[in-house]
Amino acid sequence: SRVAVQFGTAKEEFGKVTRGTLPLLELPTGDKVDLRVVIASGVQDGPTFLITSNIHGDEVTGVLVVHRFLEYLQSNPIKSGRVVIIPSLNPTGFLAGTRYPLFQGKDPNRCWPEYKPKKEEHVDPLDWLDALQKTIDHEEGIQVRCFAKIAKAFQELKPDFHVDLHTFSTLSLPFVFFDRILYQEEELEEAKKLMETTQAMIDALGLTVLMERPGWLYVKDKLHRSTSGYTLNGLKIPSCTIELGPMNVAYPSALEAGLRGVINVCAWAKMIEESVKPVSSVPVLHFEKPHRYLVYPPVDVTGVVDHRKDIGSPFAKGDVLAIIRTMDGQEIKKIVADFDGYVIAWSQGVAVYEGGNLGMVAVLDGDCPQLVSWSSLPSN
Repeated sequence: SRVAVQFGTAKEEFGKVTRGTLPLLELPTGDKVDLRVVIASGVQDGPTFLITSNIHGDEVTGVLVVHRFLEYLQSNPIKSGRVVIIPSLNPTGFLAGTRYPLFQGKDPNRCWPEYKPKKEEHVDPLDWLDALQKTIDHEEGIQVRCFAKIAKAFQELKPDFHVDLHTFSTLSLPFVFFDRILYQEEELEEAKKLMETTQAMIDALGLTVLMERPGWLYVKDKLHRSTSGYTLNGLKIPSCTIELGPMNVAYPSALEAGLRGVINVCAWAKMIEESVKPVSSVPVLHFEKPHRYLVYPPVDVTGVVDHRKDIGSPFAKGDVLAIIRTMDGQEIKKIVADFDGYVIAWSQGVAVYEGGNLGMVAVLDGDCPQLVSWSSLPSN
């Protein structure tokens, strides 16, 4: 028989929407920080779809996507399975309008549990100070402890698939990050199936798709400990990150794109009585071959930038992407493309400095593998 789930204090009631909280931590003041949670349940058994949002406090569009989605469910209820939602993984950052939570100035989207294969570390059994120092050195702070609690709740929930809602920059095309899939040698067949199912879910979303960084850099930059990195490679369920426009404000077109994407996932999983539909509120790039994102172009001068390509626009090697001038209008340098690609985002502001970069582009992923074995990665 079907068993109702409980997530935090929220208890599932079949055919209804229930709400509750998930305890996060207690502050030194004695005040408690909890995460709000929602369970939208269908009358029939089915999959569990996990939606998370706002792990960076200034990335607010996802919160409103969740609100719009719950509004949508009032007239289009879940028929089978359940959707479990955390509208904000970073409520203190949301209130302050800051990327990081107020209790630790560290990127929360690199704080999920580490699951990288461990090497044995020598500890002198006769030197208790050596063991103590290694324990202190490995302590990553309060956020890691908080996300370990949330991760345990995820493990108990056993979701079937997941999306994490983010935003990117003031001028950016909404898109999906497809994480690299990491595996041990004996897990290759399982990893292939996970890649196929994740690809199907991402295709259903209907947004521009960009591959994450190459495997070695993905792990070096701790992206395997991001929200989607952890659920995909740690929990081994289909998962992805959706980027929806600017920080601190929700553009209606980006919000609509996120809403349609979430609805499409439900339709793909046959949780609602609706079909997958194209995203129409924002441009969507359809690549013949996989493309990955690249922070580009770099700048080696200081000045005021005049962008010459709109977001979503293709460019060819030799095209002028931007012109940098002095404040009184004298040209300093033309920024010329070194290769073919697409403009995905321009960085905020027009004042640029030597050693910086102007934005992000999409380039061919080439021979970069989507499936990455742990044994193929550098040891450090």
